[in-house]
Amino acid sequence: MAGKKPKDAYVKRLEEAVKEAKKNREWRHEYMTLLMRDQENVKKEENMVKN
Repeated sequence: MAGKKPKDAYVKRLEEAVKEAKKNREWRHEYMTLLMRDQENVKKEENMVKN
């Protein structure tokens, strides 16, 4: 493949699905909310280890 993307039907459908998901505001909001929660949990765990 040497750095080139294969262009079979599956890859094309997958690329389109990724583009649509990136456009979806609700999904983005949910992702960011989960990301923030996960980051807070990591900080809590780090603090628990320190104490």
